Amino acid sequence: MKNTKKKLSMMLSIALGVTLLTPSAALAADLLDSTPVEAVPISIPIEPISDTINKQADFLGGNATVIDVLEDKIVVELQHAGEENPQNYVLNISDETFFVDNETGAASNIKDIQVDDNLYVYHSLVSTRSIPAQTAAYVILTNVKEDATIGTLLNVDTITEREDAIIVPTKDGSVFVHFSKDTNVLPYATRNMLSYKDIQQGQRVLAWYDVMALRFPAQASAVKAVVLPAPVSTEEVIDATPIIVNQELNMTFAELARAIVTQIAGEQPTIMDTHYATPYMLKLKDLGLITDEQYANKEAWNKKITTDDMNTFLALLSENDFTIDIDAINALIINEIVVNGTTITASATLENGTVMVPVRAVAEALGFTLTWDGTTRSADVFNEEITSTVQLGYNNYFTESIATSTMLETQELSIAPRLINSTTYVPVEYFNLLLGSSDAVEIANHVLTITK
Repeated sequence: MKNTKKKLSMMLSIALGVTLLTPSAALAADLLDSTPVEAVPISIPIEPISDTINKQADFLGGNATVIDVLEDKIVVELQHAGEENPQNYVLNISDETFFVDNETGAASNIKDIQVDDNLYVYHSLVSTRSIPAQTAAYVILTNVKEDATIGTLLNVDTITEREDAIIVPTKDGSVFVHFSKDTNVLPYATRNMLSYKDIQQGQRVLAWYDVMALRFPAQASAVKAVVLPAPVSTEEVIDATPIIVNQELNMTFAELARAIVTQIAGEQPTIMDTHYATPYMLKLKDLGLITDEQYANKEAWNKKITTDDMNTFLALLSENDFTIDIDAINALIINEIVVNGTTITASATLENGTVMVPVRAVAEALGFTLTWDGTTRSADVFNEEITSTVQLGYNNYFTESIATSTMLETQELSIAPRLINSTTYVPVEYFNLLLGSSDAVEIANHVLTITK
């Protein structure tokens, strides 16, 4: 084993540069058989073919044994189901790699991993042609014991609702996983309290289950589940120089439809979700701005648009003589949150045309303390002078003086607090109320600035 590790370390020092990305060996053996594999020095330019994190509907899973642990890479011997022999891989670790303890469901860390540990890895279909091959790691399950049930990674593309449960198919459709009140639903690395009702379309979920009906598709009841954070809208390039790409914007097609229709047709806002977006999409179809096929493709309504999508749509509006306030639409696209002059690692989102931000991340950056009450599904936000409580589903915002126990201000804002990917979000204008200033929040050039 020691000699193997030394050889692999030597390989890594010369073979981290690559010239071609291909699908995993299990999916492209015919290509690999006809093309020689060649390791190249790291100084050789790398063809920048990218592997987009958001496309995690495409992934492979396999048992892995750790050979070496580096700062941002893990070298493993990886055995995919259906493959005759294991292969050595370098797992590239990024901010979009999630470590989960397979036994408890708790968040773990690369620092918890040691040589010879057993893991279960979900990774990209794309891998390099270097030796050993490199690939982007999406989810790494640690503390994998012999004969243990492995958490199955699900992309929640469709949900079938029942009176007391929801059903989500696995990626290949071979198993229908049932989530109910008996499922222990956990967030990733937060203390929020979740239930099966918090599992939403578009999320990624790890589920632990035993098949309970051996038919096709099999039926299974999830005992435990972990709701993972959504991938950020960035593009990962494996060991390559960043290239100019068609940038993904922080706005869905449905939200763009709402922004346009409210301007050109004066439609009143309604609650936004995939099927609640129907009035806006129908209006766009009636105006000749989308086709019947686009209207029928409801799955695409909640997908993020790109700069190319936006430019194409603006050109179509111009051709049809519609005048749109582009600045008003741009104000909804937030790429960065700056609190008291410092960029924080949090992302804004859009709900019913309202910019929403994670209350904990912003409040704590402003010097407030936040405590979560899972019983009432509410958060107390306070400092030495004032206190405030936000409760999921209740559009009732206030500030109260701690010294005098008197209510300072109460407001209804544009939307109630929402739980999104296991995190509580509030309308950004809540921080105008919390800070007692109508100028605390500012949006300009896709940057949201909040100043105390």
